[in-house]
Amino acid sequence: MKKSIYMALMAIGLSVGLSACSTISEEECMAGDWASIGFKDGASGRSPDKLADYSKACAKYGTSVDHQAWLKAYEQGLPHYCTYENGFERGRNGSGYNQVCSGELSKGFVQGYREGRQVYNIQQRYERLVDEYERIESAIYDVESRLADSTLDARERERLRRKLRRLERTLRSLEY
Repeated sequence: MKKSIYMALMAIGLSVGLSACSTISEEECMAGDWASIGFKDGASGRSPDKLADYSKACAKYGTSVDHQAWLKAYEQGLPHYCTYENGFERGRNGSGYNQVCSGELSKGFVQGYREGRQVYNIQQRYERLVDEYERIESAIYDVESRLADSTLDARERERLRRKLRRLERTLRSLEY
């Protein structure tokens, strides 16, 4: 049973993975609107390496890519992507800096990316602190529950009280 489920999941994963590799449809290759595709790719911040993927895919359909039209339109689309706002959003989401913005275009994007990345890092640190805080609270609850047991011997009770004080200090430190 487990093996058949595993095989089904593998088949689904493989088909999703292969469809993700498909860079362009046969219809798009045949239509040959390379200026439109190039502009969209530039405005989306896709890598210029995408052109090689298109060439390879379209060759399978017996057609070729107009490299010049794509490149010219790609360059026209880049300013729509290489903005402070897009850089900030990529940084804030924890996305990598894809290095498509260069020269003058990179200034605002890079500044936005750095600032967004700072927000991302702060958010990640905050989430780790919240997780740690909740873990300590849970440990405190556990110790307090164990201290409520009237059958504890004096030595164990004292050990738990010391542990509780340590946990409470840690909690106060996290609150700070």
